[in-house]
Order: sequence, then structure tokens, then C-alpha cells
Amino acid sequence: MAQSSGFKDPGFRGAGSNTYIVSNGQEIRIDQGWAARRGHQVFVLNERTGEVVDKTAFDTWSGGDGAAAARQMTTFLEGVAQGRIIAIVVQDTGDTRVNLAPYGSTITQLGPRESYAMITQKGATPSWFVEQKSAQGAGPTIVETTIPAG
Repeated sequence: MAQSSGFKDPGFRGAGSNTYIVSNGQEIRIDQGWAARRGHQVFVLNERTGEVVDKTAFDTWSGGDGAAAARQMTTFLEGVAQGRIIAIVVQDTGDTRVNLAPYGSTITQLGPRESYAMITQKGATPSWFVEQKSAQGAGPTIVETTIPAG
């Protein structure tokens, strides 16, 4: 499960409190400063165990240096090992375009303060791929999927 929360979504409390993933029954968050949590958050999981092997945030807010963050995120995702599970959520706002099409995404652009969540796998898009976005103030966005034992 992955949950994304935009700034204007009902119940938004800021500072990463509404944005996280759940794997093996454990809630996992990015515990960094506010700007480091704003934008796209990426969680990389072991495809066999569901354990988080890496997690980081990219401040993809267009009012900051979102273009540089989008390039850094692209480079980070390119370096993820084939077969790894990737969960992506947006905290607050992430309206700088990040090309997620190589990971199965069909959503090409987020508007300001829209929430977005995706769970996929590096390599061929899996049958259990999920993604969703919600308009500003209409989230949080929650996606769930069952990943078959490999």
C-alpha cells in the first residue's frame, strides 16, 4: 500500500505525516527535513522479501529547483536493480514533470498539490502495477496491490 497526500487534501498535517508506504505490515516513511520530504518520495523494496533497501525524496516542487530534482530522480531510478519493487508517492506537491513511463506510468504530469501514488517493478510492467492521482484537495491518494511470491 502507498499513500500520497497533497497540501490541500483533507487531513493533511504536513511534515510527512500523511505520506508513506506499508510493506509486510510496517509503515515506512521518509524522515528528513521538510523540503526533502516535499515532492516525489521513492521507496525501493526487495522483490522477494518486501524489505525496503533504499528510500529517498526529491523536491520536485516547480517553485524550487524541481527540474534538477527531476533529473536526480531519473538518474536514481535508472540505477535501481532490475526486478526491484518501486513505490512512489508525492508529499505536498510534486508538479515538476518526471518521466515515469519506463516504469508503466500513463500519467504524464501532475498539477500543483495533486497527490499521486504508484507501485511497480523495475523491468517489464507487472500485471499488479497500480497508479493513481487525485486533484488538488481530493486526496489523499491510496493505491494497494498484491505482489505474488516470486
